[in-house]
Amino acid sequence: LYPRIGMAAAAWSMSSGFLIRSMFLAWRYHNLSGAGVAETWLPHSGDARRILDELRPGLTTARATQVSFDAGRVLKRQSPEQARREFENSEAGRSLGAQSGSFAVPPILESDLEAGLLVFEEIQAGQPLAKLLLLASPQEAEARVAQAAVALASIHEQRTHGDFSLSNLLFRSQDQQLFVVDWSVAHWLGEPKDEAERSSLDPDLGIFLLSLFYRRPLSTSAVRNPERIARAFLRTYLENCSGAFDLDRFQRVFPELLERFARDRAAVRGPLRALLYRPSLRRAARFVKTFKLDTVPGMGNS
Repeated sequence: LYPRIGMAAAAWSMSSGFLIRSMFLAWRYHNLSGAGVAETWLPHSGDARRILDELRPGLTTARATQVSFDAGRVLKRQSPEQARREFENSEAGRSLGAQSGSFAVPPILESDLEAGLLVFEEIQAGQPLAKLLLLASPQEAEARVAQAAVALASIHEQRTHGDFSLSNLLFRSQDQQLFVVDWSVAHWLGEPKDEAERSSLDPDLGIFLLSLFYRRPLSTSAVRNPERIARAFLRTYLENCSGAFDLDRFQRVFPELLERFARDRAAVRGPLRALLYRPSLRRAARFVKTFKLDTVPGMGNS
């Protein structure tokens, strides 16, 4: 190459190629990092078939919501209907958390439902579980997800959360108090809990497990040994739930939930980009398929 075009031309060509490739990778990373795990996995019904039908692509509450921070407050702007629903669900969730003692919900300081505005108290020194798991020891990671499992079991006594992902679980550093945020798609469970209502619990666990196994393409940040942490989570959840959750049904439905998630990703992000999610989906599917409660090791064991 050098003898034909000269040293300067060769250097220019290599630099241009490197710059174009860097810009391309930066563009792809920006686009891939723009979506949360649960953006299109939002149940709105207790009916199992309708839950699958409503895992919709396109604009969702996650995309339509604007969040900003101001002097210890979290300002959340969304449609009036979504704001009204989140206001009611957050207040009910806060009451449920105080009753169970297993979690808390940030209080609403101000609200303008007609304008779609909710103002929450910001959790000072609060860290999302997604970040904590990247740095925590195996024992600490299991302890934190066990807290999350107890909280979810308490929530499922009366309602679903709808987006129980690692990013919506905040731990306050000084006392490890768990805060559950973003109740915009929660709904009440009927009494007594019939098959359709019990099936509506599945997406909460599915979202948590997928966010645990999910690894963002082009990123080196991922939860270490997610199988071990997921076992601790599921075991603790099953030990604390009231019996409404059916593990066998969840294992049957989970692959279908993953496939629908993959199809929605392909519809929103394009088929090529959706392929990058496949390793995370396959790993999560293998774990759920082979999980057995009687083989779960004790906390702190491998």
